Parts: sequence; structure tokens; C-alpha cells
Amino acid sequence: MKKIKGTFLLFAMMLTLLAIPASARDIGSIYNFTVYYETTDVGEKYTSYCYKEYTNRSAVINLQETTANGKYITAIMRNSDGAPRGSTYLQVGTRKVFASTGQAGYKYRLGLRKTYNTDGGLTATLYGSWCPDSY
Repeated sequence: MKKIKGTFLLFAMMLTLLAIPASARDIGSIYNFTVYYETTDVGEKYTSYCYKEYTNRSAVINLQETTANGKYITAIMRNSDGAPRGSTYLQVGTRKVFASTGQAGYKYRLGLRKTYNTDGGLTATLYGSWCPDSY
């Protein structure tokens, strides 16, 4: 009876391990990012690079609520050569999934800038995260 229970327990643990994904998403941080209105000379501010795990999967950006709430931000996912591979615009305090043409195994970064200058100045400070693969 002990042998059967031990075998069952071992089998249950193996099934649990098979159910856990073998890889994790590469999630980029957006912390204390000051971005500028798009027509200023400063241009886009870039996140660090993240690796894309899946081809033909959308990207996602999540901007936390801050004093910049309501401001619109343009986000452009770029490859290591600077070519755009997906873009969106969203308000601070929201989450947005957007189409991406990036390929698995390559690294990408997110270029961020303020979309309008009519919503309280030329800059916005951002906090949040992004990922080149949405689940």
C-alpha cells in the first residue's frame, strides 16, 4: 500500500511539473520615465531591451496611474536596428495590447513619447511595465 501511495505521489508531482510552463516572459520596467512631447528635439525615450518569445503574438504595455493621468502616450516597439515592429497610443493609467510583427528570439525595446501638448505641458513621468509577448 505504501508503494502504491508513493508511486501515485511521484506521478502527481510529475504531472504538476509538466503543467508549469518552461519559460517566462521577459518583462520590461518603465520606472520614473520622463517622456517629452513628440515634436521636441528630445525624441523618444527607450526602455531596456526584452527578448520576444513568440512570433505572431501581440505586445502589451501597462502604464500605472500617476499625476500624469489622462495624458496620451505613443509607444513604438523597435528592434535592435531601430525599425518599428508595432505601435499604439494609450492614456496613462491604462493597459493596452497592440499588434506586433516582431520575431521570436530577437530583442526589442519600447520607445515612448508624449502624444499631445494640450494636456498639461510638454512632459509626463511614467511608471509601469511592458512585454513584447502578451498572454
